[in-house]
Amino acid sequence: MSVAITGDIAKHLVMGIGKVTPTSKDSFGFTPLGRKEYKSCKTEDLRPIYKKDGYEYSFL
Repeated sequence: MSVAITGDIAKHLVMGIGKVTPTSKDSFGFTPLGRKEYKSCKTEDLRPIYKKDGYEYSFL
């Protein structure tokens, strides 16, 4: 996952689906949907599902 915008939806390999918040280079805050906890994670652990940039994305 290269550049993320606050509110992008991603799938974390362990925690499931949630919202992504950029914090620093190659580091993101991840909040699983339906929870209030906030975890820091790396780009390798995330797969983009929905980006708030006006384009549609699908799984390959």
